[in-house]
Amino acid sequence: MSDKYEKERGRHQLIKLDSASLGYIASLDYGINAPDGSTIFPNKGKEKISRWRWSKEKLKWGIKNDYVVVKKDRNGNWAVYTKQYLNADNEGNIIRRTLQPMGIIEKYSTTQSNKELKSLFNNKSIFSYSKPEKYIKYLIYLISKKDSIILDFFSGSATTAHATMQLNAEDGGNRKFIMVQIPEETDEKSEAYKAGYKNICEIGKERIRRAGKKILEDNKDKKGIENLDSGFRVLKTDSSNMKDVYYAPVQTEQNFLDSLSDNIKEDRSSEDLLFQVMLDLGIELSSKIEKKVIDEKEVLIVEDGFLIACFDKNITEKTVKAIAEKEPYYAVFRDSSMASDSLATNFEQIFESLSPQTIRKVI
Repeated sequence: MSDKYEKERGRHQLIKLDSASLGYIASLDYGINAPDGSTIFPNKGKEKISRWRWSKEKLKWGIKNDYVVVKKDRNGNWAVYTKQYLNADNEGNIIRRTLQPMGIIEKYSTTQSNKELKSLFNNKSIFSYSKPEKYIKYLIYLISKKDSIILDFFSGSATTAHATMQLNAEDGGNRKFIMVQIPEETDEKSEAYKAGYKNICEIGKERIRRAGKKILEDNKDKKGIENLDSGFRVLKTDSSNMKDVYYAPVQTEQNFLDSLSDNIKEDRSSEDLLFQVMLDLGIELSSKIEKKVIDEKEVLIVEDGFLIACFDKNITEKTVKAIAEKEPYYAVFRDSSMASDSLATNFEQIFESLSPQTIRKVI
């Protein structure tokens, strides 16, 4: 693209002014006049999700200084774009970039990144305006060490995870990634929705699976590629696992108190409880977790026995002894898990006898 300011500001690319990933703000949900006299809003329907990236005052400045373009998109709908110049920022200052912004040069273009993403999803346009994987990989290469943790708070289609795995495959690194994304719903008319991806998180998860598989296949003859970790764990924010109790003494009676003997919400799984414990104890959520059955009870073993937990009900002395014999650093049980009062009484004695150094916790 070129315009009359190109000599001073450099080449530019167009970026849509509306954004759903930045979070809705009412003051940034206003109308913009189109050339045909109609009004353009960031939200097409009643649901308030998207908003403009610029305020009304900023928009006026952008129009006056030729930073704003209003034209029809590929679907024939009016859309508002801002110009991202190579040698000028969005405040009108002339700058000289040490790294070229994505989309300005061919090898880091969003067009190319869209093609790469389509190739992973059987030529379907699952996600638009993804960051170029090679560009993100280059940035990670510049700023990280081989054992760094790469965090992306707005992960979208999980380009950063893809780039991290690719760089690890190339230089033998052991970088880990943390992707954070709100489950923003996909448009019911989109290819993503029709393909079964109801929100952006589902797209990101599937991309990591497919990218990891492709990287392993593409590098199958490379020495040490079998050590590449392409796995990931999905965690979601939720309310506490513990029941909320707000009752005055006059509102209680014995049968009510009996119902509160188990303080954990009924819909919580053993994994839910384990991750809460891991957070409380400062244990990395990416730690290795194994499941074993001891005396018909599920036992969760973290990092080869650093933490061992059992949240099943009615556990027996055999299960407690088997856990104590492994001499874990932490042993965690459910408050109401003991099969009998005598076992609850002997619980501490069992550990004092078999593994006195173990830190015992009950939730």
